[in-house]
Amino acid sequence: MPNLRSFVSVAVMVGVFITSDVIALQEGGAAPQGSPPQGGQRQRDGGGQRQGGRGGFPFNFGGGGWQGRQGGMLRGLNVQNRYVAEFIRRDIPLYKDQLGFDQTQMSVVEALINDYDLAFTPAAEESQEKIREAGARIMQSYMGGDMMQTMRDSRDRLRQDIEQLEVENGGPLSDDARRKFVMERVTKFAEEAMAARRASGADKETKAILQEIFDEITAWEVKRADMRRPVVEGLEAALTPEQREKWPAFQRFLRREKSLGNGVLSGESVNLFVVMDEAGLSQSSIDGAAKTLDEYEVALDQALVARDDYLSQSEPKLMKMVLGSNTQGANVVIERQFALRKAVRDVNDQYRVTLLGVLPAEEGAKFNSAAMAAAYPRVFRQTRTAEAFEKALELPDLPPEVRDSLLKLQASYTTELTVLNDRIAGLTHKEEVQQRVDETMRVLAVLEGSASPLTIMGRGMMGMGGGQEQADPVGDLMDQRGDVGTRYLEQLHAMLTPEQQDQLPKGRDGGRNFGNFGSGKISELPEQMQDVAKAADKNKDGTIDDAERTELFNQMRQRRGRGGSVTPGDGQ
Repeated sequence: MPNLRSFVSVAVMVGVFITSDVIALQEGGAAPQGSPPQGGQRQRDGGGQRQGGRGGFPFNFGGGGWQGRQGGMLRGLNVQNRYVAEFIRRDIPLYKDQLGFDQTQMSVVEALINDYDLAFTPAAEESQEKIREAGARIMQSYMGGDMMQTMRDSRDRLRQDIEQLEVENGGPLSDDARRKFVMERVTKFAEEAMAARRASGADKETKAILQEIFDEITAWEVKRADMRRPVVEGLEAALTPEQREKWPAFQRFLRREKSLGNGVLSGESVNLFVVMDEAGLSQSSIDGAAKTLDEYEVALDQALVARDDYLSQSEPKLMKMVLGSNTQGANVVIERQFALRKAVRDVNDQYRVTLLGVLPAEEGAKFNSAAMAAAYPRVFRQTRTAEAFEKALELPDLPPEVRDSLLKLQASYTTELTVLNDRIAGLTHKEEVQQRVDETMRVLAVLEGSASPLTIMGRGMMGMGGGQEQADPVGDLMDQRGDVGTRYLEQLHAMLTPEQQDQLPKGRDGGRNFGNFGSGKISELPEQMQDVAKAADKNKDGTIDDAERTELFNQMRQRRGRGGSVTPGDGQ
């Protein structure tokens, strides 16, 4: 049966009203807070790499992705992709390395997985193409005619009205006043658009297309199960009695590799085996924690199985509820889905704390720091101000007294940053589950026709920045962190000569990972964006600063207008 990702990908498709103009106007976006899949995940005795698979589900149906202040409609929707192969050729060596397959058995494995790959890839591409075509028709139903121009005109009027209000009030509107004004206008615009769709019958056409998509996903799941069955039966038939004893542990390993990275909540995708390895813990420390790690492996697997089984079996119910406008029933299902996601996160939280009590103090501190960074990468990644301090202290012509002052200033910044990061992570952990439930329900409201995507995307949809209707306490703390970083950055610059300042990272430390572009470094952008970013990099310093961001958006808009694509793919 189709799982949540297949279903809510349709919701993304319906809700994402992204145009080049809206992207060019968006201000201060932020990466989703959920942990991205960790690359290179492996068993603690050195098993294989996390499997990527082929044929990811097509999120971008002829348009770009959406990344608003809180990740827009993509937040909370990155779950297991049924269009990713369950068996791939990179799996093959694992059977020899971890189960001890002999040459005859390896020939069976190779034949089974090669046949599966040859069947799966074209079938997946054919099914995805049908969904892309249907998605394009839905996009056209929303954005056809003069809707694009109507949106631009409404955006321009909104800006003009806000500017007039600020003149009349003798100064800028407060955040609350601005949010309220924008959301009132956006809601009115959305209601008018929905009324027009009902009058024209477009809403019924959209539901009919959604039914096509759901039928295709259901048909694909039957094909997928038919392709999977002979592989599993063939592999199990090839096992010796000794290998059968190892089979459950091997399946747990594969499940972690293929399923753990499908988390949505911060910390849900963390693999503590990988964390211990990447933290550089000694082998003696790892060996001393073996019993706890064995318990963690089993507890994590149980939580993953419970989560994934429910996501899969609840999907048909959710489909029927949406098409039948059963919002209350859908809410019960969504809450249960996120409760099971939380259970996976809770296992990681529980055993992170337990391992701290088992490891030596110094090793435990390294492990805890690495675990928190893996759970909250947006929070604990290096800020531009921290990088600037490192670069400044490496300057060869730095006088000793200046170096001493910089070290003291760096220590003060690190103290403030640590406090803020802990607050951001704690608040995210507390609020995130309900936020995800609420966001998913708003997406489903779009699908069943009781809400417009405009009401979800809010002022960001109108080119007024990536905002939302409700207050954003986590975002406010991120802004506060950015202000702290900028303050220390200014003090750092004041201690250096103009020539030395030129050698430091450029731009303001915005706190929220520097808008939509991470650290701002062009080299860290997806490859398909680097060429256009280089063209926007007027001072040729290898980064996109605040001034150059507008130019980058303009370049992106022009490329889309010529039929090009510079939008990162799903997951990037």
